[in-house]
Amino acid sequence: MRQANAAATPARPGKISLLSERINTGFFRDAFGELRKVTWPTRPQATNLTALVIGVTFAVGLILGAFDYVFEKIFGLFVS
Repeated sequence: MRQANAAATPARPGKISLLSERINTGFFRDAFGELRKVTWPTRPQATNLTALVIGVTFAVGLILGAFDYVFEKIFGLFVS
């Protein structure tokens, strides 16, 4: 009786087996298919956006540096 119940319930696949099934079903093919659907920026757009990111990063760095300097001076007055 015990053997009949064991045969009726299939064994659960392990993590490696599940990963193997996912790869075999075309995971990478689907991923590359989705990447083909993306509207990629042109080279001038990418250059402009990169310059914008660098400029904004520099500006935020200057602002944070200025705040740090001001607060350092203010707290320096209280400590000394």
